[in-house]
Amino acid sequence: MANLADDLEKDTNGQIILRPVTGWITGTAAGTGVILAIQYIEGFEQFETGGKRVQLALLPQQCLDLAETLTKLANKILAPSPEKPN
Repeated sequence: MANLADDLEKDTNGQIILRPVTGWITGTAAGTGVILAIQYIEGFEQFETGGKRVQLALLPQQCLDLAETLTKLANKILAPSPEKPN
């Protein structure tokens, strides 16, 4: 199984580059796909300017797969962790 970190973009120090999401817009494209525009910042100074946006086109099945994966990951994080034995 591949290591997640191996597939992610890194800086010159080998640290994973993260860009906080500040918003998104969704819509349909000609009734055949979905448009997802994700607003993000590359640095905290961009909170003032709104940062950047990437516009993506997804097929309906891709949306369902992405939604399922994101839901599973969010639920995993939000689930209470079992108490450690003494």
